[in-house]
Amino acid sequence: TVTSCPPGTGVAPDRLKALTSAQFCFKGVESADANSSMSEIQLISRGGFGEVWSGIYLGRPVAIKRLLPEKRTWDDAMNFAMEIKMMTRLNHPKIVEFIGAAWSNALSIQAICEYMNCGDLKSLLDRSSTKNDSNGTVLTWANIKLHLAIDVADALVYLHSLNPKFIHRDLKSRNILIDAENGAKLSDFGISRNRNLEETMTAGVGTCRWMAPEVIQGAHYDEAVDIYSFGCVLSEMDTCNVPYFDATHTNGSKLQDHAIMAGVVQGTLKPSFTKDCPKEIVAIAVACLETDPKKRPTSTQLSYLL
Repeated sequence: TVTSCPPGTGVAPDRLKALTSAQFCFKGVESADANSSMSEIQLISRGGFGEVWSGIYLGRPVAIKRLLPEKRTWDDAMNFAMEIKMMTRLNHPKIVEFIGAAWSNALSIQAICEYMNCGDLKSLLDRSSTKNDSNGTVLTWANIKLHLAIDVADALVYLHSLNPKFIHRDLKSRNILIDAENGAKLSDFGISRNRNLEETMTAGVGTCRWMAPEVIQGAHYDEAVDIYSFGCVLSEMDTCNVPYFDATHTNGSKLQDHAIMAGVVQGTLKPSFTKDCPKEIVAIAVACLETDPKKRPTSTQLSYLL
């Protein structure tokens, strides 16, 4: 059985209970037989909660995201279904396009999205530890990095302008994907928003390093948390390393995540920048990394500053 859904309806969680055969739900796209219209190619990435495969849908390269087998509980499937439902709200050139969802039963739901063939920002920065990407292009603020930062800021302007406002909550280099023109798009909406702090820390090394202090404290927060995370991403882009990679104790040993989070909450620890980073970028980052969320720029102000 194949089912098509009207644009923007998403996948209703209560409807998943009745699903027993392979079905598709696409945003305004008539879907064909599941076996003949979509195929997997290879595993792209695997994290603490999910994995992403490259594939082909109706002749188009796509990314197929699903929960790990050991995470296919009813609660995890419902959270993932809610993420998919939220993705149907999003339509912006700097956000990875959501194509649709597929499932063979209630616990096997998959999200099918635009395939970004140049990987994520983290991988690009890892390759550029020698200051060159795989094509030999020198990565500088003048020719690539600023352009990427502007793309991400534009995506945040869009998300924060929605009604109700959409807070990404997990902005980091792994969730910023790169296209063939060295443009950036945001991805990964919502799969981590229902995790507690301990789950977040075990989901991926250093995930908490992009968190705003109010999130770490478990306090009320708003879209300003994305601005703080953006400041951390600016540090990543400048140093080509994760935030606080150089943070140490007085004896020279590296700070672990719990100590880093304590410093972030106290306002005594901030991500670092190189001496070659343009002073304008450093100033923007410092504003984004204010401990008091009310002192951070809005996404609109951030986009203007960049």
